[in-house]
Amino acid sequence: MNRKNKPARRGDLVVVQMAELATQDGEIEIKRCFLTLGRVTLANEKGTVMAYRRFGRHFVDREVPEQCAGVNAQRIDMQAIERDMTARIAKNPTANEFADLETLEAYLCTFMKETRVP
Repeated sequence: MNRKNKPARRGDLVVVQMAELATQDGEIEIKRCFLTLGRVTLANEKGTVMAYRRFGRHFVDREVPEQCAGVNAQRIDMQAIERDMTARIAKNPTANEFADLETLEAYLCTFMKETRVP
């Protein structure tokens, strides 16, 4: 997740690291962390993600994610991911929560477009 990324553009796929927090005795503690997928809805001129919409959510997160990585929308079949995520989330509301990067990468590989080497 700490890789140097190319600038993001609206419509790109974004992977965001999320944390579920809990407050106990006035202390905030992390219950669990997971990775989630979304689509960039706003990027600034430097290519920093300023807002994104997670698959399975109707609202837009309007904050700069602390830990995120992206895939250019031209390299991946975004329509197929959206259809698949919609179907998966209809069966399981937490289907867009991945425990680790390896599981997420395995899922995304099935949607990558072929790249031809000249």
